[in-house]
Amino acid sequence: MKRIATSWLSMAILLLAVAPLGMAQSLGDAARAQKDKQNAATKKPAKVYTNDDFSSGNAKTGQSAPPDNPASPEATSSSGVPTLAAESGNGSTVHLTPDSVTNIIFMATWCPHSKALKDILNDPRSRPYWGNNKLVFIFSKNEWARAKVDLDDLVKSGKIPESKAAEILEEMKREAGSPYVMDPKFLNDLPGDYYFCSHPKEVTGYPTVLSLHGYANRMNWLINELKMPRDLFNKLQDEYDSETSGAFGK
Repeated sequence: MKRIATSWLSMAILLLAVAPLGMAQSLGDAARAQKDKQNAATKKPAKVYTNDDFSSGNAKTGQSAPPDNPASPEATSSSGVPTLAAESGNGSTVHLTPDSVTNIIFMATWCPHSKALKDILNDPRSRPYWGNNKLVFIFSKNEWARAKVDLDDLVKSGKIPESKAAEILEEMKREAGSPYVMDPKFLNDLPGDYYFCSHPKEVTGYPTVLSLHGYANRMNWLINELKMPRDLFNKLQDEYDSETSGAFGK
């Protein structure tokens, strides 16, 4: 499966490869300027984001980044419902289990589908369907594995030297200010608590929801479980997910 690097990531990497890290124009400014330019010129193609965007290997030896889920943190409660061991932002461990009013939602800060779901949930029109539920959001402890994969691809294609890749990745982490996620600002307006863990093998795309009924994509969760009318879902999807409409969980 061909991995597609995001435009901001590719441009940021190329800019860092040809200029010192201390250059006047910051990584974030350069990436945002290029992204705005490309958004004005073209429409992004639809893309299904899955765990195939992560690779396996040993980062310490310069290979691809570790997989997102090297070992599933999932256990099974006495009732047969999965229980997840996750970490809060301060590093404390919590155990999360879906129940009749608790839904666990796996998302990625770099994923436009995840952003669309967040916008849908924050829309007042959707509140009547989930407002009595508790939403818990789970993000990978190693989203930077995806950036590492894209960097390795650029090294293989000769676009950046191998000696520069690790330096670029560390600069990107410093710009983001998070050891876990690529865009920590994404976490600011989530309609629920968020935690970090290695994702179970069942999470093959984003977003994925775990409820008492098992794993589901956003469409099945909102329409079949929360009883949101299909026409409302379609309207919200058209408003918030127009660039990727139809690509995942219609």
